[in-house]
Amino acid sequence: MIFVTGDCYGEFQKFSTATFPEQCEMTKDDIVIICGDFGVVWNADGASKSENYWLSRLDEKPVTTVFLLTVITRIVLKVVIL
Repeated sequence: MIFVTGDCYGEFQKFSTATFPEQCEMTKDDIVIICGDFGVVWNADGASKSENYWLSRLDEKPVTTVFLLTVITRIVLKVVIL
């Protein structure tokens, strides 16, 4: 199964089991694609404690999480539209 979502802006409550209960039946073979502003891993000085926390939490989820940069998302959408 593949789920696609938009910007997170560093707000990952949308991935709680209360708002995304489908994940309880999913495995690492299932993919969640985050298009746009993921909101983590952009610090030039390396990952902050908060970023490391959320990256670990997402990694512990039963699904595989993938994110696309906004620039790549626009290119992909442009290719699909053409």
